[in-house]
Amino acid sequence: MDQPSADRLASPLPRGSVRSRRDQLAAGVRAARRTGALHVLIVLLLPIPFLLVAHQLYFWDIGPFDSRRWAVNSDRSVIEVLGYVELLTAAVMLLVVGARRRWGVIYVGWSVTPVFVVVDDSLQVHERGGAWLHHRGLTPELFGLPQQELGELATWGLIGMPVLLLLWATHRVSPRRAREDSWWLAGLTVLLMAFAIGLDLGHEVIEELTDNSVVDLLVTFLEAAGELGAMTVLLAYVVHLTRNGPRSTVAVP
Repeated sequence: MDQPSADRLASPLPRGSVRSRRDQLAAGVRAARRTGALHVLIVLLLPIPFLLVAHQLYFWDIGPFDSRRWAVNSDRSVIEVLGYVELLTAAVMLLVVGARRRWGVIYVGWSVTPVFVVVDDSLQVHERGGAWLHHRGLTPELFGLPQQELGELATWGLIGMPVLLLLWATHRVSPRRAREDSWWLAGLTVLLMAFAIGLDLGHEVIEELTDNSVVDLLVTFLEAAGELGAMTVLLAYVVHLTRNGPRSTVAVP
């Protein structure tokens, strides 16, 4: 049997191979450990199970958990405020990254997004906009979805358009490495929106179809934990950007 040539042994792995992906993941974990992002991620994810348990203890009227702030689906709850703090911290750190890097305009653009999410959620802008559209009959019946929820989606699209245009403009003028970071930030923001908007809409539909308290509780937990978890991952990535120097070392998939 012929021995493989030295060139074949030295040839790089195919980009899409399992080993290549595993090596990229290992490199990403090492980089996250070096910058402290992994530690931030672990520390901030740890309270989530406790907050879910506290939610149930509130409904059982147990001891120090009798305040409605422990209910994960209430306004100004502990888990909601913690999410606000994480998003605003990420916004400030993105401004710092933008100020430090020569082509930092894209990071300044992305700093607007967490602030936008916090302002919208805390002031219930899309809920009020959805109610306004619904009460005036401006939301169509579509796929059997609640008209209030469709109005909220429409409001989100309208008020979010300037932010999208800002991100598009700053992304276009940024160098390749900054655009790579921008794509990661976009992916993590989409993950957050999947829980904050997608699962929230799905929750309304599930409630109408099942009327089952156990299913409702599980979806409530998934929505709350998913939102805060996505915010935590976003903050950890921004910590990585802040401490990783002028260039991101995380490979783009």
